[in-house]
Amino acid sequence: MELTTYEKLLRASFRFVSYRPRSEKEIRDFLKKKLGQWKTAATATIPKVLDRLRDYGYIDDKRFAQWWIDQRRSFRPKGARAIGQELAAKGIDRSLVTSLVSEASKTEVGDAQTLIAKKWKTWSKLPKLEQKKKIWNYLHGRGFSARTIGSIVDSETDNEL
Repeated sequence: MELTTYEKLLRASFRFVSYRPRSEKEIRDFLKKKLGQWKTAATATIPKVLDRLRDYGYIDDKRFAQWWIDQRRSFRPKGARAIGQELAAKGIDRSLVTSLVSEASKTEVGDAQTLIAKKWKTWSKLPKLEQKKKIWNYLHGRGFSARTIGSIVDSETDNEL
């Protein structure tokens, strides 16, 4: 029995969301890519598949964004600015990103201190100015705010962990 394009897309999208939560934009892009691979122009089926996934609870951008922030804080800490940019790239609504990232920025100093604690052993032997440069560049590259970096630089180089 031959499966319809709708059924194929639905099955493929179930596999796609089985690995981790996805934003609606990620799923939409995935479905477009699948249609291109299959050389099919049935783009009218994409909204139907998205509706079905929404009915099953697989598409919820707010829940996805919160999951993304939690994952970032747990495994690859980044600053609020970087997380906001990542979520925007994933197609999350700007107002939702702003509200969730403002909540995440409350713990930004603690996340930055955790990151610096891991690097401090190699940096502790450097002169103070070099330590400050290393901390600043490292945290700036991870998307932390200048205010957070400044407070970390002052406290860490004075206290020397």
